[in-house]
Amino acid sequence: MNIDPRTEFLVGFGGVSGSTAVSATFEPGTDVEHRGRGMIARGGGCSYGDAAQRGGGAVVHVTADPSAITLDLVSATVKVSAGHTIRQVCQELLKQGWFLPVVPGTSYATVGGCIAADVHGKNHVHVGSFGQHVVSIDLVDGSGVEHHFSATEDPDAFWATVAGMGLTGVIVSATLRMIADKSGWMTETTAMADSFAETMSLMRELAVSHHHVAAWVDLRSRHRGVGVVSAANHIDACAFDASRKSHQLRSPLPCPRTSVSVLGPQRLAFLNAAKVISARRHVGRVGTVAQKRVPIESVLWPLDAVANWNRLYGRHGFIQYQVAIPDGAEDVLIGISKRLATLPVYLCTLKQMGQASLAPMSFPLPGWTIALDIPANAPGLWDALHCADDAVAEVGGRVYLAKDVRMTAQHLPTMYPRLDEWRQVRNRLDPKGNMNSDLGSRLGLLDSFS
Repeated sequence: MNIDPRTEFLVGFGGVSGSTAVSATFEPGTDVEHRGRGMIARGGGCSYGDAAQRGGGAVVHVTADPSAITLDLVSATVKVSAGHTIRQVCQELLKQGWFLPVVPGTSYATVGGCIAADVHGKNHVHVGSFGQHVVSIDLVDGSGVEHHFSATEDPDAFWATVAGMGLTGVIVSATLRMIADKSGWMTETTAMADSFAETMSLMRELAVSHHHVAAWVDLRSRHRGVGVVSAANHIDACAFDASRKSHQLRSPLPCPRTSVSVLGPQRLAFLNAAKVISARRHVGRVGTVAQKRVPIESVLWPLDAVANWNRLYGRHGFIQYQVAIPDGAEDVLIGISKRLATLPVYLCTLKQMGQASLAPMSFPLPGWTIALDIPANAPGLWDALHCADDAVAEVGGRVYLAKDVRMTAQHLPTMYPRLDEWRQVRNRLDPKGNMNSDLGSRLGLLDSFS
């Protein structure tokens, strides 16, 4: 690890609650050193909060050679560095007729970050989370010791690293499963519902025949409660023009730097109304559907179409509040969304979730997850979110740590009931507490080391 004498001010993707740390570059084969208040690895900087920051300590930047991606066609696996982005991996896989089973909502997250957060996609109800498709992990722990984990080789350490928020050590590389994808295109079905409850019902119905399902819900305009559901499937090679060249992921459009939010309340209401009107024109009416063929990135990473789109929210940044609610508690989720709708919600998305991972700290659980983007300077935001936390914890739900920047430690043991189990394994890998983050300290994740 090469320590840069310069310090660096780092902030999460939401632009809230930054901190200053010593900058470090991780190189395979070098030791991880204890620096000041500890260290944490950082990949693409896609965590919305403070998970990849360590104020007063060190931040280890993990990068990778884009060409160092190795496919094993016999086992249908790919060996990648932790610093490879999902975009780099998927672009290489598409060239050879493959793809990843699970991808997050942005292609610029790194593989190491996806493992550490155990990210999920729009197909969780069918295939689970990212960690469930990881074959093995190579990691350097807080004492500088190299490890090779899998679900059969030290499974406790493997599952503690999956969704471990980087606190078990620096992930160096991983072997991932692949799925066949000969086209790089999808068929997308769009449908509409008139209320939150009807949107959920429609999503359940579409999930029977579609692999990827998600909904955008209008909480801002006069159409409040209307849901636009997108459902998609990979196009089978037999149904696609085999003469087409391998699909190249499109480059994003530039986003101008701005210190002032361009998404004020009136403009937000207008944009939400415009989306509803556009969907109605495309679909026709509630209860009908429309289909079209689209590039894979339009379905899986729609926001990547604009580079650094978080700049649109101005210098104050924004909070993404994402929670999971178990089956049977849908009324709580709807109630939370209605209460938070009094705030200027930028975006509200909804996904159905399937079986939970074996990882003790994994976020997804059988039920639903909702994510709301809200400006960080919205009056009364913190109090409103703390009240929402109470309601979520009461029904056995949880806040997504990869998106969080403000939750207190109060509800952590309730939301993540296997916390102590995870701590025991984490402390075995890092008995001196060398690995830590601003998130870890804020929530007391490391117990005695925080």
